[in-house]
Amino acid sequence: MKKTLICWTIMLVAMLTLITGCDTIGTLGNIEVYDSGSARTISSPSPSEEAESDAPSDMPSPQQSEAAESNPPSDEPPPQQEKQESPLPSDDVPATETHSYREYMQNGYYEYVDDDTSTYIHIDYLHIAGHPDKEIERSLNQMLSDMAGITDPPMTEEGLSLDVQYSYEILAERYLSVGYSVLYDQIAAAHPWRSLDCLTVDLQTGQVIELADVMALDERLMQKLVNREFDQSIDGGSAIVGLEEGALDIYSGEGFYYEICRNGIFYLNSTSIGFVVGVSHADGDYWVLSFPYDSVKELLNPWFIELIP
Repeated sequence: MKKTLICWTIMLVAMLTLITGCDTIGTLGNIEVYDSGSARTISSPSPSEEAESDAPSDMPSPQQSEAAESNPPSDEPPPQQEKQESPLPSDDVPATETHSYREYMQNGYYEYVDDDTSTYIHIDYLHIAGHPDKEIERSLNQMLSDMAGITDPPMTEEGLSLDVQYSYEILAERYLSVGYSVLYDQIAAAHPWRSLDCLTVDLQTGQVIELADVMALDERLMQKLVNREFDQSIDGGSAIVGLEEGALDIYSGEGFYYEICRNGIFYLNSTSIGFVVGVSHADGDYWVLSFPYDSVKELLNPWFIELIP
């Protein structure tokens, strides 16, 4: 009996030595194969275990876990990171790049001559080239050529003579104010006729600026017109007209006011705003009633006040 027990013990020790002394040569699926030909089944890792195995190397070690257990977190909230301000404006719209729009202003020239009908048309007009937004450029040029009187086909009235000149100002490197001075004559007309048409636009957006966008049109403006507070050297259709004694008496300030509100034709320069009003041909066909900005500052809208020097 004792011999049998000793034999079984020797056999068991031999088997254990054989098993522990062999090395694995690989896995096949979830089977781990040993060089002795034996094998054992290993479990496939769960998705969570795979995620843990792919975790960064800075995951806490067992020693760190023990330290965390010995130092439990306090009830105080963790320190907040300083909030970084966005480089964009509050409306999240990127700031528009500033351009020198003056370099885009070019002179356009249009001429049409028809000796058979005695039609003579000469037009100098403002043309914009190089604007960063080609759609805005196209729209602005269409407005400028239409205002200048360029038509397709050209006007062919019998005995027509048309001469158009322009001048312009740019405020705050962005707002264009252009005026077209027109001399119109026709063989059947009693005399030549002059006019001044004006346009103010935002060169950055292409938006037309109306008179009501610039200032309030209320009784305060009417009172200034009644009191003749405008520049007494009036820009007329033919020249700078020095007013003679009583020349203004035939025109009422109220009449000027209602025409300004109705037509809204105005011109801006660096120092003043001018309102275009119609007068008799003897007085030049039109006048530009000019007010220095300081004299009408209480009427100007806040956004425009920021533009003027």
